This record gives sequence, C-alpha cells and structure tokens, in this order.
Amino acid sequence: SGEHLILRNCRKVTLLIAGETSFYEKDPAAAVNRRLEEAEKLGAEVLRQEHEKDYGKLFGRVRFRLGKKDAEDRRTSAMPLHRRREEHPAITASPSSMPQVTSSAQPQQVSSLSELLQQLKDHEDYQLPPSMEVDQTVLNDLYGLSSDQVSDYAILTPAMNVHATEIILVQAREGKLEEVKQALEKRMDTLEQTWSAYLPEQYDLVVNRVELQEGNTVAIVIAEQAQAIAQQIQTSLQQMEG
Repeated sequence: SGEHLILRNCRKVTLLIAGETSFYEKDPAAAVNRRLEEAEKLGAEVLRQEHEKDYGKLFGRVRFRLGKKDAEDRRTSAMPLHRRREEHPAITASPSSMPQVTSSAQPQQVSSLSELLQQLKDHEDYQLPPSMEVDQTVLNDLYGLSSDQVSDYAILTPAMNVHATEIILVQAREGKLEEVKQALEKRMDTLEQTWSAYLPEQYDLVVNRVELQEGNTVAIVIAEQAQAIAQQIQTSLQQMEG
C-alpha cells in the first residue's frame, strides 16, 4: 500500500534515505535519485566511515581527562609565564622555528582534466570525500553549462550533502570563457547561500575558496587544503599548456 515497509527473514538490511527541496535544487527528485545512486555505489561500510568522520570532527573537539596527567596540566597552566618557560623550553619557540610542511615533489604530468582530477582524488594528503559522477545533465542542472560552452570538464562534487568540498575544472570553448565564468559565479553564489544557513565550517570553505585561470581553463577549489590543491592544479595546467 506504500504505507508500510515489511522485512521478513532478513539478517541485515541497509536502508538509504535522501531528501531535498526546490529551495536548493531545480529538480529535487532528480537530485535525490542521483544521491541515492551514488550512496548505493559507495556501500554501507564506506557510508558509515564517512559518517563517523563527519560527526567525529565536531564531537572529537573536546577531551576530558582525569588523573595524574590532568593534575600536572592544571599545575602547569597555573604557573607564571616565566616559570613555564623555565620548565618547558618549547613554549619560547617562535613560529618561524617550528617545522614547516612543504611539498617539493612535482605532480606526475597529466594529459586531460579527468586525469588531473583523479590524481587529486588519489592524493593521500587531501582526503577528499566520496564524490558523485558529473555527467552532462548534472553539468547543466548544477552549473548551468552546456556542451556548446565547454570543450572539457572534470568536477568533484560530494556524494553526501554534509560536505561543501568541490573541485571544478572547466575548459571553455573559444569565445565562451566569459559565459563559463558567469555560470560558475552563479554556482558559487548558490553555494554561499546554501552553506551560510547550514554548517559554519563548510561555509568557511566556500568563502575561502581558491579560483584560478590558465588559458581557457577555469579552476575553483573548495576544500580544506584549497591552497595546496590549487597549486597542484596550476602546475599541471601549465604543463598541459606547454
């Protein structure tokens, strides 16, 4: 009758539920179907791991300890600054003396935007979330772009709507660069509006995005390691242009 879900003789059940409104999506039903299809591809175990990562970032921000170590910490925090410096020399270390993380390795040369995006997905340091496939329909619905404007593209958009992470690589056809940039600007406006009322940490990623252009190719990076990712993209695009 559509009112009940009856399960018999089952040892394990995975139930996928998705929801959307027309406030964020032109076609909520299509968006929900895409999300469910991508979630099914990922499988229950990956979805559970991603869920734990998501809430762990929030619930894991506080530590509560009892015992000797706690008492020592309280004694240290109550010390005058000069005493703490005497007993803990590391407190006097300046930021410039701390180890700096740099990446001197050149990324492997790629020949297409899809190869470049895959290289970014495979990079262990970036830890990008699971993504859904962006075909021509999604390109048009989410980004307002068509094959008449775009000669090549590769886009990472999250499979789950708790991530704002997006990596957009779009190569415009001759004479269509401004149209592409305007369409992507509208996408950014939509993301800012969406995340400003949702998750503050994800909204910060959107606001602090990195945008760059090499020739007719436009790149936008919304991610925790946006600067590093953008640098790799720029290097790879320059190699492709050369």
